[in-house]
Amino acid sequence: MELEVTSKEVRFGVLTSSGYRPDLITTLNQTELAEKGYMQSPNDW
Repeated sequence: MELEVTSKEVRFGVLTSSGYRPDLITTLNQTELAEKGYMQSPNDW
C-alpha cells in the first residue's frame, strides 16, 4: 500500500501511556518545559 501525502501540513495524534490530561500541563513556555523535562507527565517522550 502506497500513501501519498498531498498536504504541506501533517498532524499526528500520539499519546503516552498516561493518555492526554491537559489539566496536568502547567505551562506552554518552551524554556520552562525544557527545564522540567516534560510537558504533561514524566513518562512523556
